[in-house]
Amino acid sequence: WNFLATGQAFGALDHGVFDQFEGYWTFFPFLPTVFFAGGMRWFAQPSLLGIRMVSFGSGLLLLGAIYLIARSVGGVRTGKLSVLIASLSLAFQYSSHLGRYDIFTATLGFWGLALHFVSGSRNLWVSLLSGLFIGLAFETHAYGAIYIPVILTLFLYQFRWGAFREGHFWSMLLGLSVGLLVYLGLHVLPSPRGFLAFNQVVYSPTHTPPLLTFSPSIMLDGLADLLRLLSETHLIALLFVPLLFLDLSTSDKPD
Repeated sequence: WNFLATGQAFGALDHGVFDQFEGYWTFFPFLPTVFFAGGMRWFAQPSLLGIRMVSFGSGLLLLGAIYLIARSVGGVRTGKLSVLIASLSLAFQYSSHLGRYDIFTATLGFWGLALHFVSGSRNLWVSLLSGLFIGLAFETHAYGAIYIPVILTLFLYQFRWGAFREGHFWSMLLGLSVGLLVYLGLHVLPSPRGFLAFNQVVYSPTHTPPLLTFSPSIMLDGLADLLRLLSETHLIALLFVPLLFLDLSTSDKPD
């Protein structure tokens, strides 16, 4: 709501704490704020319905990307089954209507991967767009970085070390670099000192991935939490796993 009035991705609810940092108006994700503002502008006052509609639309786009990826590797039946599994998961049902930016990260990341699968690395422009989407996913949430090793692995799997001689690989890297430069330009360069101070105080103590703590006990706790999360939010998906493997083993080759 504040973005619609001022153009800054920073609202009244964050005043009193975050505005104590230099360059505070640049800290929070910019693209999700733009997306949510698009849904909010149709209302005369702040409305959860406006932003939830945007999240739901992003969720539908995510299902489209999941379908394209699954169809490209297992055929139409696998694509439909994958969409069914994803749409029935509690994680999807929760995030696709919640007024948060997590769903945008997944949508951009998965569309970056979907473009790679659909094009088969045959189109330089599609590869460029694939990398750009993954780079922009990082702007919506730092966890979007998980898609970077995925796209790199896909290229290495397809071309082995010959990937470094493929124009499509460098086109993807160019798009990825542009997306990451967007993050740099929006959040780091306006106030590098404020950016470092903000992350040290707000994120470092609570958002360090378990693997980066190098503590066996914390890593084991993280693994236990992951298994618990999968059992609670993806129970239906886990029940479908045997059917998915059966479908993959019997599906016809994709067109």
